[in-house]
Amino acid sequence: MYIKSLPSKLRSTEEFALEVLDNPEYDKFPQYVNKNDIQKAFDEFGYKLNPYNSTIYANSLGSPNIEGRFLSKNIPEIESIVIDKAITEENIKEIIDKSDDITHIGLSIYAHRLENAIKIIEVINKNYPELELFIGGTGTLFERLSKLVHKKNICTGNGIVWLRKKFGLSQLKIRDYKISTVIMNTRILPINIKTAYMVTQIGCPYNCDFCTTSKQLQYLPFSKSEVIIENLRNLLEMDRRDKFLYLCEPNACFPERDWNEVFNYFINYKGSYDNYLYIICLISLNHLKNFNLRLIQEKCRIKFLMVNFGIESTLKGGYEKNRGISKDYIKNLSDLGIITNHNFILGLPYHTNKNIDLEIKGNLEYNSNIYFISTLKTLPRTYLYELLKKDGRLFGDDLPAELVYQDGFFTFNHKALGGGFSALKYAFKAYNEVEKNVIDVYSNMAETLFKSPIADNSSFLKKIIKILLNLSNHNFKLFEPRMPRTLSNIFRAKTQMLIKNLQ
Repeated sequence: MYIKSLPSKLRSTEEFALEVLDNPEYDKFPQYVNKNDIQKAFDEFGYKLNPYNSTIYANSLGSPNIEGRFLSKNIPEIESIVIDKAITEENIKEIIDKSDDITHIGLSIYAHRLENAIKIIEVINKNYPELELFIGGTGTLFERLSKLVHKKNICTGNGIVWLRKKFGLSQLKIRDYKISTVIMNTRILPINIKTAYMVTQIGCPYNCDFCTTSKQLQYLPFSKSEVIIENLRNLLEMDRRDKFLYLCEPNACFPERDWNEVFNYFINYKGSYDNYLYIICLISLNHLKNFNLRLIQEKCRIKFLMVNFGIESTLKGGYEKNRGISKDYIKNLSDLGIITNHNFILGLPYHTNKNIDLEIKGNLEYNSNIYFISTLKTLPRTYLYELLKKDGRLFGDDLPAELVYQDGFFTFNHKALGGGFSALKYAFKAYNEVEKNVIDVYSNMAETLFKSPIADNSSFLKKIIKILLNLSNHNFKLFEPRMPRTLSNIFRAKTQMLIKNLQ
């Protein structure tokens, strides 16, 4: 049986910080939790923050257990059950008890909400000692899990290689890896829509200093163009409906040659239907620029809807994955009807009280549609983790599990910015500055989709735009009391123009 540890709903940074502030249990950790830092952050920025952030930044999770599906597909010799629903300590016994012939449980563990995974492991250990528990994923990098699960049952790398060895099976050759595709209705953007989830590669060719991917997984682009094409054709031809295509990879559309062949095939595709697949993915801009996006957006049945990219930092020369990218490139993506989802990090080693404002400003100059701000979260094996460990700045293993990967919280003592919840005021300031620059994420997305070359003839895109504009109207009621009238006027004028264009 394959299960995953993420809960059904994530908490926004604000919600979690208030929970900590009101909970006396955290008074036991004064070396890590300074509640005055939380209170000061809310005193300065609380009234400026959008109360709708819990929807923008922490949408309900509805994605399938794509890790479990991928493992099951590539270990077909072992009969398995894949559980897509969110697993908690409350429902784990009910799920296991439904099947009498379970011998092994594979649990995918995330760094975020690590406490949820720990509780699940404790329930399994206590109630099902006869079952062998295997764990894998980013969360396994934390040493505290080795106290709950024997190290021989902890996979910190390629799960297919590891499990096939465990079960005494021959290893797959690269060409024998199978693409995993799952279709379900999912809440994205946030919109409930039919979505196909697909995995075509393992790992990432880049080696960013904050990321564990290259430390855990060897880059392995196993899918050839003809295999990807076959899977995408099946998705297009199963019905007449448009769908989202979510590429579940840390850096999508590698190798470039194969994906160019995929796009070229569907530019010339002569299928019997006129439906489309709209790609949502994480991708590096340095890689994305190598594709003929105008031709793809105008002529291809497989189009980009939203690209999620990490600029991470505009200081110190930036990251290799964005090499050669100008701010005009982001505008070019928007002009082609592609929603730009922009990530950046606060709390990098060279950030100070002075230049952190420049970091926020530098990212906002890209004028992306959506921004996600992360405070630096240190993960074992990464360069930044080892740097902080060497300097003796990391918090101890007694840090509560729910804090090890929480936005608005530094799990270390930053030389210039402090530790723990000192991160919260920087996160809040960035949230506020981003909202003043973006004004409204929903109308931004709608405006971008209006620019799609097929927007005039696509009922699918028009439906999404209508939903986004309804969300925008709701958001305006929350925006107006907190913001200057000049910004509220821009917000309202933009929304009215979009509604007029839609009629």
